[in-house]
Amino acid sequence: MSAYVVDPHHVVYLVRAAGAWEVCVPWRRQLWDLRVWSAQEAMARVLWATNVASVCYRYSLRPDAPDLPGARYVRPRDLDLDWDWSRFDPVQVLKSVACYAYQSCELPHWELTLAAAFCRRLEAAAIPRLHGWEERVWGAPWPEVELSGNIRREP
Repeated sequence: MSAYVVDPHHVVYLVRAAGAWEVCVPWRRQLWDLRVWSAQEAMARVLWATNVASVCYRYSLRPDAPDLPGARYVRPRDLDLDWDWSRFDPVQVLKSVACYAYQSCELPHWELTLAAAFCRRLEAAAIPRLHGWEERVWGAPWPEVELSGNIRREP
């Protein structure tokens, strides 16, 4: 498995999508309301720091190592948050979350991190926004063929 530091705009994209979709992340005894700009700023820094820590852990490197794979390292407090998007495609958001999580999961405690909790919440917010979601059956669709081979029609 390989890992790299994602581009800074990648984490900003994720928190902007979370803000646009009114995502809240309960974490320990705190609620991260990502509609709030200051929560977006803080979460972007958490995501960035977690990704960098994961890559450093994977390759036994320091954050300022010149051979750290991926984007140039910046301190979390110096992360440029001045990016914006006019809309968020749920498929792209899901793919961006998957990429971020893949690059950040090298930490042994990844599943217990705020970044992982954020990813789960953003995925949950994206799924009902997928094209065709509302038209699909809640539950399971009726089978088209019974095990006996008879064609089955919906009741």
